[in-house]
Amino acid sequence: MMEVIQLLRPGMELGFMLLLAPVAVTAAWIYRSTLLLLSGAGIGVQFLISITTKAHWQTYAEHFSWLLPWQAGLMTLSFLLVFACLHSLLQLNRQPRYLLLLAWSYCLGGMALLLQAPSLFEHYQQMLPVLLVVLMVLCYCHQVRPQALTWVFIVPLVLSGAAFQGSAFGLLFTATLLLALCRYHGCRQGLQQQLNQQQQQSLEHLERTVAARTRQLTRSLTARDQMLARISHDLRSPLGHIIARAEHVNHQNYAQETQYIVRIAHRQLELLDELIAYARDELKQQELAVEPQFLYAFIKELEEEGRLLSRHHHNQFYLQLGEHLPALVQCDVQKLRRIVINLLDNAAKFTHDGKITLTLTSTDLPANKIALQVTVTDTGPGISPELRQRLDQPYQRGEHKMPGYGLGLAIVSELLQQMDSHLVTEQPDSGGSRFRFELILEKAREYDIDQVFIERRVKDVDGSRFNVLLVDDVALTCTYLSELLGGYGFDTLTAFSVCEAIHHVQHEPIDLVVTDQLMPDMSGWELLEQLRRQYPKLPVLLYSALPPRPEQHQAHLSFDETLLKPADSDEFLQTVYHLCSRRLHSEL
Repeated sequence: MMEVIQLLRPGMELGFMLLLAPVAVTAAWIYRSTLLLLSGAGIGVQFLISITTKAHWQTYAEHFSWLLPWQAGLMTLSFLLVFACLHSLLQLNRQPRYLLLLAWSYCLGGMALLLQAPSLFEHYQQMLPVLLVVLMVLCYCHQVRPQALTWVFIVPLVLSGAAFQGSAFGLLFTATLLLALCRYHGCRQGLQQQLNQQQQQSLEHLERTVAARTRQLTRSLTARDQMLARISHDLRSPLGHIIARAEHVNHQNYAQETQYIVRIAHRQLELLDELIAYARDELKQQELAVEPQFLYAFIKELEEEGRLLSRHHHNQFYLQLGEHLPALVQCDVQKLRRIVINLLDNAAKFTHDGKITLTLTSTDLPANKIALQVTVTDTGPGISPELRQRLDQPYQRGEHKMPGYGLGLAIVSELLQQMDSHLVTEQPDSGGSRFRFELILEKAREYDIDQVFIERRVKDVDGSRFNVLLVDDVALTCTYLSELLGGYGFDTLTAFSVCEAIHHVQHEPIDLVVTDQLMPDMSGWELLEQLRRQYPKLPVLLYSALPPRPEQHQAHLSFDETLLKPADSDEFLQTVYHLCSRRLHSEL
């Protein structure tokens, strides 16, 4: 029986190698794995060496005599492949340079001995286990951990030197192939789960949208077609502002005044919409379009509008925010914007050379809800107690002769009534007026939102030279940003945690990291801290629903740029391109 096995053994080995060669090349190409290619080549070289040295091949020596002159070359190639695998496993390109020189100097020395003095190589290779142990210890000392497969390859070499190179290559090839298969299967399951989740979210959002629009259409079709004309709210005032600003435009203030004119024009369009809604008596019948919204981006819009309105009568605008405002809330942002802008416009109209203050605070409530308090305070002439009680009725105007028809606060009152709230009008002891209201809103999650940037006209941007890493625990955010950047040539990688992001930075060429602020394992600030320590020149962009909020021990850190969600696509792309270009120039 043993004799039969000895006779069949060479044929079995040859058949195995003929099968392994295409498998190794195909697997290396499919999984993009250098280790598979190197270890597969190592197995092949060791097989050729075994033909010239193993006893069971002596019967066929005459058929393979042509290999004998190449024996030293094959052993040299095998030794080179050992160190090529070690280079990849120990990540020598990320280690201090002296480790790279130490490993490859030993390799070149062994190759020289194999070619010039093979008899001395047996003594030389006895130092290989010592070298491997030293390299492993130094790698851990420098905090650059080798790959997990390192032990599979190194243990046979440490125990038996170069005598078991064939076993080491075989174990490495098998372990690498199994690990690649497991990763592929896990990645495929993760992508399928992510796709199912996105499809479910899209379906639910579509169902909600269709249901809401169907209810609105039904109410509109059945609403009374009674045209109770109400004169528009202060249409003359915005037109007067536009004319006055247009008359004073020159080449020095063109950009600033144009921005103001555009703002007022958009505001007038909103007023026309309000007029149509009032004329059809639909404000009382429309349902709230409650959707998840980024609160701080909304507050930023209010601040910009408030500053523009306050400039008209040389007022100063102030914004005061509570410490515990949530990042996202469920609300009808269009109606809330109309309410606050009407109050700010009203305050700016009656206040001259004074102060206008917008204050937003919140109080946590049970069931994941908050009470959002909004207050608009001015230092104007104030309102008498008699008129204060009638300001929520149409056509009620203040004692001061200002343009308008007295519909602003009536619109505010009706909109607040739809939102289960009411307007409180007060006169502070220091003078002026104070308007405040409170809304009960549900907190929202970023998983529920389907708008991570606002579509705007984007100038030509060529990102074909740059790689961007997107770090966010919300898969939908990474998907949308990746599609946006990919459309302009950027190559993108995604990471859903800080640990995954660090892994990408260590193994891939990255030109820019775009990160969220709050994530499950570590915050964006902890990611920034690690990147600043290991890669100080790598730019990092904070793209978050919250303004920057570092811990006390991180106060010395700062991101290269900060954008609030949802930013305009034009602004986002220009910021990304600017940071990537700056990174490129710094390396030249």
